[in-house]
Amino acid sequence: MTSDNPHDPSPESPDLHTLILEVADDYDHGRTSLHALVTVYESIVDKYEHEQHDRHEDLRWAWGQIEIMNALRHNDPSRAPQDEAEVCETIDGFVTTFQSLHSA
Repeated sequence: MTSDNPHDPSPESPDLHTLILEVADDYDHGRTSLHALVTVYESIVDKYEHEQHDRHEDLRWAWGQIEIMNALRHNDPSRAPQDEAEVCETIDGFVTTFQSLHSA
C-alpha cells in the first residue's frame, strides 16, 4: 500500500513548485496514492488562492480535474488500470498550469 502523507503542504514548505513535482513523482512511482496527491494539491491551491495570485481560478480548475478522476476511481476502483494514462495526463496538466502561473 502507498503512503497517504508524503509531504507537508503547509505554508512553511519551502517551494510549492518543488513540492508539486515531488508529489507527482511520488505518485508516478507508486509512493503515494491519488487521494494523497489530491489532498496536497488542494492545500497548494488554497495557499495560492489565499495569496491572491492572479489566475488562481485556472489552478483551481486544474486541481478540480484531478479531483474528478479521484472521485471516479473511488466510486469504481476497478477502473484504475483503464484510466491511469488519463490520470497522469491530468496531473501533468496541473503541473503545467502551475508552472505557467508561477513563471508569469
